[in-house]
Amino acid sequence: MQHYANPAKVNLVLDLFRAYPKAAQQIAAVQWRCFFDTGAFKRNLPIHIASPLSARFKQTCQYQVVGMLNSFIANRANDFKDAVMGIPDAILAAFDARHSERAWLGSHGRPVSYTRVALLYLGKYRAWYRAAPAMKGLPIPAEILRLARSIMRGVFARHRRPSMGQIQMLLDEKVARIEATRSMAEHTPFAYWVKLATLRPGKPISIPIHANVHYESVAGERMACVQINLGERGLSIGFVKDVPVTPYAPRMEVLGVDVGLRYLVATSAGDLMGRGLLDRLIVWDRQITALAANRQKQGLRVRSRRYDTLVARVRSFLKNEINRVLNRLLAVRQPDEIVIESLDFRSPDLSRRMNRLVQNFGRTVFRQALAAKAEQFGFTATEVNAAYTSQSCAKCGYVDKKNRRAERFTCRHCSHTAHADINAAMNIRNRRSVATMASRWVSQSAILEALVRQFLERCTQRPYSRPGSGILSNPYFLGFAGWRTESSMENSEAPLL
Repeated sequence: MQHYANPAKVNLVLDLFRAYPKAAQQIAAVQWRCFFDTGAFKRNLPIHIASPLSARFKQTCQYQVVGMLNSFIANRANDFKDAVMGIPDAILAAFDARHSERAWLGSHGRPVSYTRVALLYLGKYRAWYRAAPAMKGLPIPAEILRLARSIMRGVFARHRRPSMGQIQMLLDEKVARIEATRSMAEHTPFAYWVKLATLRPGKPISIPIHANVHYESVAGERMACVQINLGERGLSIGFVKDVPVTPYAPRMEVLGVDVGLRYLVATSAGDLMGRGLLDRLIVWDRQITALAANRQKQGLRVRSRRYDTLVARVRSFLKNEINRVLNRLLAVRQPDEIVIESLDFRSPDLSRRMNRLVQNFGRTVFRQALAAKAEQFGFTATEVNAAYTSQSCAKCGYVDKKNRRAERFTCRHCSHTAHADINAAMNIRNRRSVATMASRWVSQSAILEALVRQFLERCTQRPYSRPGSGILSNPYFLGFAGWRTESSMENSEAPLL
């Protein structure tokens, strides 16, 4: 939304921006202490901080801070679940043995690890730091609670806490109220006015706002909150709408998606979308690299108005392309669940500078766009470990580094051929149902071992698909010496696929 605040009003808003982040940092510190003491953030916690903000402004700030922290913890809960699912059964068996009286039966009627179930329970309800969490009326053993907290320390070590130093202001109607122009008879070109409290008690200001065609065209109810941002171009003001859930009828159950730069999206259904993305990025990469090198040669700092403009173009292009491709994908396939790999937007064809930009920005935008569309349409988005998805055959499961040559995949065992990215997408789709390989915390070596064992078990169950002699030279199979000896003796007697 375009605002028309005069310089005096802008200065009063800037005064708020000098006080608001400092208050947010103090509130966040108190909330983190509350979280580790009680196991939860509290929106209505009494606020005792030194700040020129009014009590109402502090409360609004605390609501925003708690919302950000809860969102952060929700993501860390997913990381915790991945870590728990990646713990080998042998490690959990020692804990289970000490609590054998609490043996747990799964939905299939077979015993499952009580320790794993208890850890998942703690993660589901975010009860890692509660005083005495209980499951099914029984307190969770202290050593399992200590294990959960140890896992969470590892999770927190991988992710920095949200920084409030650059927080923008999301204000509710206690301190910022939107007033719509009632009629054209008021003789004003402005569609709205924002009545905003300031650091001067009892002296709010009114900021005129021009209508935004795109905002008005979006269906939904305007919410009673105002977003005020401070960026390089000064102040910007935005309104928020509660957009209704779009009717969505899934036409397929699960769709695997491989994300990259040569093709932004390849799917398990055979789609290749987002062609030409890498070519455009290479052009911008050359321009940015040449500009940076020239400025460094002159002894100037790299950033300049032209440099920032080029970077902004790259970001804008990535954001538009990601949203365009996702919209197209959902319109064509309409899956009930989308399974993606751990996102990696790097390419050897790009410079280190461009790879860093594309990786950091592209990954964030893709995740945010996918999460927003999942919420809008009601489908599920699942992220799995991508290790060896590009080297494994989606048909027989054979894993070999030589299976893939550029964009072509040809299995050296069953001769299955496919586009390499589509084959990877099929593996990503299949991996979601294998808990021991889906977790992003499982090591590559553990996944490789699981893939090799799974393939060999299939060969044992199907004598007609006995591995060929070429597999004996595959370094991935070197750790299975017993099988290699037996296979070399029987290989000449069994027909090969």
